Amino acid sequence: MATQKRFYLLDGNVTASQVQRYLPSGAVVVVKTTETHTATSVEYDDVQVPDLADLDAAMAVFGYVPGPSSTVTVRLLSDLPAPVAGVITLEAATAYEIEGIIDLAGNVLVLQDGTTIAGRSPATDQIVSHQPAAVLQLNAAPASDAVVVVRSIQVVNGAGPCLDLQGDAFAFFESVGLAGPVVPTVLPGGTAGRVSGLKRFAFADSVLQQIAGGFTIEGDCTDLLFSRVQVYDDMDPAFTFIQSLAPATVKTLQISDCNIRFNDAGDVAFDLDEAIATAADAVGVMGNLFSGPGSALAAGAGKASPTSPMPPWFFRNNFGLADTP
Repeated sequence: MATQKRFYLLDGNVTASQVQRYLPSGAVVVVKTTETHTATSVEYDDVQVPDLADLDAAMAVFGYVPGPSSTVTVRLLSDLPAPVAGVITLEAATAYEIEGIIDLAGNVLVLQDGTTIAGRSPATDQIVSHQPAAVLQLNAAPASDAVVVVRSIQVVNGAGPCLDLQGDAFAFFESVGLAGPVVPTVLPGGTAGRVSGLKRFAFADSVLQQIAGGFTIEGDCTDLLFSRVQVYDDMDPAFTFIQSLAPATVKTLQISDCNIRFNDAGDVAFDLDEAIATAADAVGVMGNLFSGPGSALAAGAGKASPTSPMPPWFFRNNFGLADTP
């Protein structure tokens, strides 16, 4: 018996026991679902399940996107593909399991369709960079429906963005830390990064810390989710967690159950133009907690607020921000 691992991105709320019932009998060693119940990893016996199509067919009942079919353990930079002009292009349909701190030494990682990056814990497993270019990059081609998954890892950039995600893609981030410099006493120069034109982006059960800037939403995005994100210890007096300005658009945007701690009066949680939701189905800002001297929303003409035109704007149960009438 050889135990293999395969990742799936799910559509809907499921549990490990539900997944188990649909898999081939005797084939599965371990099933793990994320806290957000939108992704799962299956460890299976490749003797009893010689054809991955058997697993894929069993998962189809949930509405799924198959994940990687091969796994690479990364303990050293040399375990990754060789860089070309500072770019390390990760393989498609491959899971990279990070163990320890991987310093990219001036390189960046480019993700492909089906690339997964997974650590054991953000506290122990990190990808570190100190350069203006984004650490993790994705530029999905039109109509490609690329899928990437990043889990249980910390991404550190002391000089530029942690992420730059663009194109026709589904990107899922869970239990991820995004951070600025390694040395806490140094003024941070890093940012969370850019999300541009994605079909679906989820950033859940994650942390932003010691970082100069948050996320910038650009282009025409479909479904965006920020849920249960902790934002704290920023050292920049003009920090913004999420910024989306026209002409960017969204179909759905959910920002929920986040905890944002301000350090400076110039800090802003959300800088959102009303116009980004012109053609939206719904935009919800719900259950978030704000503390410290900053502002929950950027103010001014054309900025979203609880009194923005309805539908689709919806503000509810935020601590430090009024409900939609």
